[in-house]
Amino acid sequence: MYSICKNLIVKHTGNNNEILLISLNRPSKRNAVNPETALELHQTLIQYENDSNTKIAILYGEGGCFCAGYDLSEVSEENTHLKKYYDKSLTAPMGP
Repeated sequence: MYSICKNLIVKHTGNNNEILLISLNRPSKRNAVNPETALELHQTLIQYENDSNTKIAILYGEGGCFCAGYDLSEVSEENTHLKKYYDKSLTAPMGP
Protein backbone atom coordinates (compact mmCIF):
# COMPACT_ATOMS: atom_id res chain seq x y z
CA MET A 1 0.00 0.00 0.00
CA TYR A 2 2.40 2.71 1.20
CA SER A 3 6.11 2.25 1.02
CA ILE A 4 8.40 2.02 4.02
CA CYS A 5 10.50 5.15 4.08
CA LYS A 6 13.80 5.92 5.75
CA ASN A 7 12.90 9.49 6.77
CA LEU A 8 9.11 9.26 7.11
CA ILE A 9 6.70 7.26 9.24
CA VAL A 10 3.60 6.53 7.15
CA LYS A 11 0.54 4.85 8.62
CA HIS A 12 -3.23 4.65 8.21
CA THR A 13 -5.73 5.25 10.99
CA GLY A 14 -9.45 5.93 11.40
CA ASN A 15 -12.50 3.69 11.26
CA ASN A 16 -11.85 2.53 7.70
CA ASN A 17 -8.19 3.54 7.46
CA GLU A 18 -9.33 6.70 5.69
CA ILE A 19 -6.74 8.91 7.43
CA LEU A 20 -3.10 8.83 6.40
CA LEU A 21 -0.54 10.04 8.94
CA ILE A 22 2.78 11.16 7.46
CA SER A 23 5.44 12.02 9.98
CA LEU A 24 8.78 13.61 9.18
CA ASN A 25 11.22 11.41 11.11
CA ARG A 26 14.55 13.23 11.29
CA PRO A 27 14.33 14.66 14.83
CA SER A 28 18.11 14.92 15.17
CA LYS A 29 17.96 17.42 12.27
CA ARG A 30 14.76 19.08 13.60
CA ASN A 31 13.00 17.30 10.71
CA ALA A 32 14.78 19.42 8.14
CA VAL A 33 14.08 18.11 4.65
CA ASN A 34 16.96 16.80 2.55
CA PRO A 35 16.63 15.59 -1.06
CA GLU A 36 15.99 11.99 0.04
CA THR A 37 13.19 13.07 2.39
CA ALA A 38 11.63 15.29 -0.27
CA LEU A 39 11.61 12.38 -2.71
CA GLU A 40 10.04 10.06 -0.12
CA LEU A 41 7.42 12.69 0.67
CA HIS A 42 6.68 13.20 -3.02
CA GLN A 43 6.26 9.45 -3.62
CA THR A 44 4.04 9.08 -0.55
CA LEU A 45 1.79 11.97 -1.63
CA ILE A 46 1.46 10.52 -5.15
CA GLN A 47 0.34 7.20 -3.61
CA TYR A 48 -2.10 9.09 -1.37
CA GLU A 49 -3.58 10.98 -4.33
CA ASN A 50 -4.13 7.72 -6.19
CA ASP A 51 -5.83 6.00 -3.23
CA SER A 52 -9.57 6.60 -3.35
CA ASN A 53 -10.07 5.03 0.12
CA THR A 54 -7.90 7.55 1.96
CA LYS A 55 -9.78 10.79 2.54
CA ILE A 56 -7.21 12.96 4.33
CA ALA A 57 -3.46 13.12 4.88
CA ILE A 58 -1.94 14.76 7.94
CA LEU A 59 1.71 15.82 7.87
CA TYR A 60 3.56 16.37 11.15
CA GLY A 61 7.03 16.03 12.67
CA GLU A 62 8.51 13.67 15.27
CA GLY A 63 10.45 14.84 18.32
CA GLY A 64 8.70 18.11 19.13
CA CYS A 65 9.50 19.99 15.94
CA PHE A 66 7.47 20.12 12.74
CA CYS A 67 10.16 21.06 10.23
CA ALA A 68 13.18 23.37 10.30
CA GLY A 69 12.97 23.82 6.52
CA TYR A 70 15.60 22.59 4.10
CA ASP A 71 18.62 20.78 5.53
CA LEU A 72 21.36 23.33 4.86
CA SER A 73 24.06 20.92 6.02
CA GLU A 74 23.32 18.95 2.82
CA VAL A 75 24.08 22.01 0.70
CA SER A 76 27.25 22.86 2.58
CA GLU A 77 28.85 19.45 1.99
CA GLU A 78 31.22 19.65 -0.97
CA ASN A 79 30.44 16.13 -2.16
CA THR A 80 26.69 16.65 -2.27
CA HIS A 81 25.35 16.58 -5.79
CA LEU A 82 21.85 18.01 -5.51
CA LYS A 83 21.48 17.96 -9.29
CA LYS A 84 20.93 14.19 -9.23
CA TYR A 85 17.65 14.85 -7.38
CA TYR A 86 16.52 17.67 -9.66
CA ASP A 87 14.17 16.86 -12.50
CA LYS A 88 12.34 19.97 -13.65
CA SER A 89 9.73 17.84 -15.45
CA LEU A 90 8.45 16.60 -12.07
CA THR A 91 6.24 18.49 -9.70
CA ALA A 92 6.78 17.93 -6.01
CA PRO A 93 5.41 19.27 -2.74
CA MET A 94 8.59 21.28 -2.22
CA GLY A 95 9.40 22.24 -5.80
CA PRO A 96 10.86 20.15 -8.60
